[in-house]
Amino acid sequence: MQEALSALAPAIRARVRATAGQETEQCPFLLDDLCAIYPHRPLICRSQGLAIAYIDHEREVIEVSACPINFPADEEYPFSEENLLFMDPFNDQLAAINHDFCDMNGLPPAERILFRTIASLAAPLPKASP
Repeated sequence: MQEALSALAPAIRARVRATAGQETEQCPFLLDDLCAIYPHRPLICRSQGLAIAYIDHEREVIEVSACPINFPADEEYPFSEENLLFMDPFNDQLAAINHDFCDMNGLPPAERILFRTIASLAAPLPKASP
């Protein structure tokens, strides 16, 4: 994500970094309702076109998570099982991939890095010449 951000035009990169510094829940890479790093977006973003489902075995319910941009809260959606992406079969595989990646790179697998942090750490803009 940092490489993609560093490759953006300086004006776009500055907007992403400015958004990252704000106290908001909006993704700092989302500018004018478009992802600034769309071809390089992470897996979580790639799956957000669908409503995602998790099975809570303890409570015996299906938990649904849906992107508020795709599914605004002020509208009702009939989330039926055939219209949900059930993540449980994938999560074990994703956790194993994450664990292997962290082991290879000396990172703690349980630590999460916010997109805001990634955006704010991107290569700084070059200083203007006098």
